[in-house]
Amino acid sequence: MVLSPGDQPRLATLAVRSVARQFDGSIGHGSADPSILTEVTVILVVNGSLPPPLRDVVDDAADVLSGRLTIVTRPDCADLGTALNAGLAAGEAPWVIRQDPDDLSLPDRFTRLLTAAATGEWDLLGSALIERDGDGQLWLRRYPSGESAIRRELARNNPFAHSTVIVRRSLLDAAGGYRRRAFMEDYDLWARMIAAGARVDNLPEPLVVYSAAGLFTRRAHPASVGAEAAMLTELVRLGLLPAWRAPLLLAGRIGYRLAPDPVKRAAYRAAYRRPLTAEQTATTIALLGDLAVPV
Repeated sequence: MVLSPGDQPRLATLAVRSVARQFDGSIGHGSADPSILTEVTVILVVNGSLPPPLRDVVDDAADVLSGRLTIVTRPDCADLGTALNAGLAAGEAPWVIRQDPDDLSLPDRFTRLLTAAATGEWDLLGSALIERDGDGQLWLRRYPSGESAIRRELARNNPFAHSTVIVRRSLLDAAGGYRRRAFMEDYDLWARMIAAGARVDNLPEPLVVYSAAGLFTRRAHPASVGAEAAMLTELVRLGLLPAWRAPLLLAGRIGYRLAPDPVKRAAYRAAYRRPLTAEQTATTIALLGDLAVPV
């Protein structure tokens, strides 16, 4: 996890607590063997000088993750890719699980991912997620399953949610790690890994609750236009996208990012969001327990 000065203390505290609950054997919703977590270490990158409320989050992490936590301190506030590489340099585990400071891992997320990874079938594995709007409304967001579907989606959009993945460390390193790619550090890495032959998939069940507050405003950031062009250029270079399609996709992506928020919201909901059933909603809230407090 990377903690930077602009992160929200309340969300970061909940994220840390959701990680700590992965190691509580009394909490779970699956059949995965919790003993697989014995050697897991949590790495927290303190990315720059944090204000007092976020320093409290670091202290809380040291308390609830006692014995498992490694803290990496960077005096300067680096871009996300550089900060993530600093965290990677502090560990040697064969698998890396991502955790964002504003998302919540559902109970047994780590055991499910590590159990699936232990089969040796995948090098990069993500999952579906539950999106939570600022008003607390919950939505299901699934990602493509199967290598062919993921490769097709890769040419159009990021086929993985960064905050859901587990990655084989050796292939991550072989691909060159994260690079400085504004808004798309993960997309850029997945493309390089897939081009190098990584075996990939997404689990259909949601293992993360994603904080979607401000999602559509963030997508309108002016720098995102240049990031889209750079990403499509990289996909063409890697042989993952025909050159003739790149201008068409760029026009569509820029049009979407520059559209008014209500238009983006409607298009996104139609394409990706599915409502949770009453039972799924109740189950999610029950699994989150005291972490389900609206933020």
